[in-house]
Amino acid sequence: MTFLHPHKIAHLILCALLLTACDHSNSESVPEFQSEMENFLTYGIQNTPYAALIRNISSSVESLPDDDTSDDFALVRWSFTAEVLETYRGPSDKTIHYTVDAEKGEAPNFGDGPFIILLCESKDGYYWPGIGFNFPTGERQEKIARSLGKKVDKKQRTFVECGE
Repeated sequence: MTFLHPHKIAHLILCALLLTACDHSNSESVPEFQSEMENFLTYGIQNTPYAALIRNISSSVESLPDDDTSDDFALVRWSFTAEVLETYRGPSDKTIHYTVDAEKGEAPNFGDGPFIILLCESKDGYYWPGIGFNFPTGERQEKIARSLGKKVDKKQRTFVECGE
């Protein structure tokens, strides 16, 4: 198994943020990011239990309890419902529900169109492990995800990126 150096992970996070900020447009025309993004997509699918091409259809947000009221830091939990366009790993459902924890005042920017998402699972359902686990759509990314989804160990129960 190939592990990514922390600098490469930081670079991928920056790439993901840049592509997300651009609403995933023209992701196929950024060749310098393509190989690293594909490597991270491969790593992510191997280390999370769920991968799919989705389109968010609704969202809501709620405040989480703040254990330390002495600072300004507080978390919120975004809950999303998404239409599943294609499942690469995990159960095939028409819709899924997942959560994203974020700092109060910040909202996840997944864009309006379809994208590939990698999710972890807890007793409460699916959750997003963090920045870098959503990818723009494109023939190459979808082909990689489809291929890996067929090759991963269906009995795998331990996932490096899912801490729960």
